[in-house]
Amino acid sequence: MRPAMVLRSLSAAGVALLAASVLFSCGTPRVAISTGVSPEEKGLIQESVFFLDRASSRRLEVAALNTSRDVNNRLQVQVRLRNRLPSDFSFVYYFEWLEEGGWVTPKGTATWNPELIYGHGMKELKGVAPSPFTARFRLQIKQK
Repeated sequence: MRPAMVLRSLSAAGVALLAASVLFSCGTPRVAISTGVSPEEKGLIQESVFFLDRASSRRLEVAALNTSRDVNNRLQVQVRLRNRLPSDFSFVYYFEWLEEGGWVTPKGTATWNPELIYGHGMKELKGVAPSPFTARFRLQIKQK
């Protein structure tokens, strides 16, 4: 049976499950989380922060994550990263903003932002959603 025919015969849930299993079998890097993080914060980190390469997942860990709303009801995010190794590390990051239902919020000129974190150092990343209708976010990090 051809792969296209297999996909047509699966339900939407079956396709999603198949895609997730392929993604995890490819060795998707996991996000390291500091030990002092609360269970609620840990759940938010696991669903919102993604290391896109193995170098980032080996070197960086999420030490804290805070969210709030500003006076215009826009979502604000602060993520504190810790470099677990003694050497400096260059990376880029990108905030993706999502509305209810998972739709990506239009963001205009948003780009990948370069950063440097010193050996055993901490770096705080901040982002503000472009719209008050933003409900969630995704932070993507990869080696520069």
